[in-house]
Parts: sequence; structure tokens; C-alpha cells
Amino acid sequence: MKIEKISLSHRTLISGRFAALNTNISDFTFVNVFLFRDVYHYSLVENDYTVIGCQMEDGNPCWMPLDDLRTIPREHLIRILEKHGVLFPVPEEWLDAFQGPEFSLSYKAGEQDYLYGVEKMATFRGRRMNRKRNRLKQFLSLYRHEAEELTPGRLPDAIGILEAWQAETGLEEEGTDYRPCLEALHLSEPLHLDGRVYYVEGEPAGFLVGESLNRSTYVIHFAKGIKSYKGLYEFMFNDAAKRLLNRYEFLNLEEDLGRESLRVAKSAYDPDLLVKKFRVSLK
Repeated sequence: MKIEKISLSHRTLISGRFAALNTNISDFTFVNVFLFRDVYHYSLVENDYTVIGCQMEDGNPCWMPLDDLRTIPREHLIRILEKHGVLFPVPEEWLDAFQGPEFSLSYKAGEQDYLYGVEKMATFRGRRMNRKRNRLKQFLSLYRHEAEELTPGRLPDAIGILEAWQAETGLEEEGTDYRPCLEALHLSEPLHLDGRVYYVEGEPAGFLVGESLNRSTYVIHFAKGIKSYKGLYEFMFNDAAKRLLNRYEFLNLEEDLGRESLRVAKSAYDPDLLVKKFRVSLK
């Protein structure tokens, strides 16, 4: 068995395998595996079946698949589970592969990805989006604003925004995604990430970083903004959706991590789908 800590050298291999899975789960991106490699101890494990080994928050071993598990014989799945522990995440459409008394299935609401129709986010149409539409109108009427591509020359502006955002949280860096986000900014080109920096009254105010998840879905990995600009987040998401129109059907804003503040913020945009991520283990 060969084990290698995740590095940039694995991008082509892992990205290609994840793309073939064609799921709407944001965990299946090389970016998330690479940027959180130290948090979850991700490694590439080559054996009979190559998987991504990891460690759960309680310290127990887990693994991520690089293949559609519906194509793997049942007895092989059992052996992989015996060897690597809990399997996570498993798309709901794969659950038929785990029917039977040997398997235990579960999911957590806080781990669901939030998906929104790109057209809805680009227009904020509908009664449920009244508040978002009003906040966007207020922002546009109050502030002079600009949106620019994240380039090496604009990296200091994005980092300054991230620093201000981190200070506003009042938390230690370990308690937020500050460090993975900072690395994403520095490595946006080799990670093939799209970035957009937003300016209010000529000052750096917010940024978005994301990428294509599959043919129908675009995922935003990081969205950071200065809270004092009311309606800034509405403006950023609306601008991103307008750029994605006619290219993607859905915008994935990832999960809420079980945090009430994130759940409220993401639910306020009226998600069209909540994508469940199942855990599978042996009983």
C-alpha cells in the first residue's frame, strides 16, 4: 500500500477522477482536498482501489472515493470499509450500493450543500427573494461599486479584505477558514480558480473564489466581505450569477458546517436543492 500526502502534484489525477463522478457535492474537488489537507489529514492511498484517506473530527479514520462506488463489487466495498473506516461523502444516488444488514447509513443536516438556480440568483425574482432584492437595490443606490478579476496585481487587495474579515469574526485563525482561503488566493492560478474582487467607493470590500464543479454547477469556495457595506454579499452573489448565466444551471455555496449563522445566511437565499452527503460504515 502506497500513501502520499496530498500535494499540487496530485491535481490532474484527482481532478480528473472527481470530474468523472459528476456529482453536485462540493467535497469532490481537488481544491477542497488540497486546501484542507492539514485539517483532515488527506492523503492519496494506492491499493487495490485508490482512495483518499482522511481523519474525522473525532480522530477516527475515514476515506473518500475516487470511483463511482456503484461499479465496485459488494465484497470489495466491505473490504475497503474494513481497511479504511467510515466512507464520506456518499451521494444519495449511490445508496443502492449499500443496501443490506452489513451497512450503516447516516447524514448530518449541517453537511448538506446549498444549491441555487443561477437565473434566480442573477435576478432575485420571486416573493421569497424580496428582501435580497431590496438589499441589492439599496447597495446599488448607496455606493459606487466596481468588480474586477482577481489577478496577481489585485492579490494584496484580496488579502487585505480577508484580514479585515478575519478580524471582524473575533475568532482565532484556527477557528475559521482563514488559512485555506489565504492559500487559495496565493495559489489561484495553479489551482485553476476563478476570482473576483469587489470595490466600494474605490476601496477593496469583498471577493469571491470558485470554480466549475461539473457541467451544470459552479461552486463558490470562499466569499468574504466587509460587513459595514450593507448589501455587499447580495451584490457579489448577484454579480457572480449574472456572469454564469447560460453556462451553468446551479450555484453551489457549499455547506453551513452546522453553524446557525451560516444556516440562516444561506437559507435566506431560498436554496433550490439541499444536497445530502451520507456516511457509510460497517455495523
